[in-house]
Amino acid sequence: MRSELIGAGLLAIDVIDLVDAVEEDIADRVYCREVRMRWRNSSSPLARAARAAGRYLEAADVDLGAVALMPKGVLGGAGSAWAVDCRETHLRRLVIYLGYHGITNGLFVCARSASGRCARCG
Repeated sequence: MRSELIGAGLLAIDVIDLVDAVEEDIADRVYCREVRMRWRNSSSPLARAARAAGRYLEAADVDLGAVALMPKGVLGGAGSAWAVDCRETHLRRLVIYLGYHGITNGLFVCARSASGRCARCG
């Protein structure tokens, strides 16, 4: 599915390195609270990925209130411009979610394996 979407010019994939972030690195307190409520263990790989994504997007001047933190709904209401998914096996679901809701930007975070490659994405 990915290769067909890329070939049709409907999907572009860029690989970026995200640095770990703690709540204090993110100005949007609502986003931090949503991450904390979703993943009670702050050292959870999913919580770490969500914080790293939040830090990256905030540094790129993205309003975190308009980010859909998957799999739940949009933070702060409708009109999401971004969707973030941190579940390694759900890239296909993120792409479908983006298309269904007309969201033009997605950030898929996956953990690196010992070789430095994404453990699930290749």
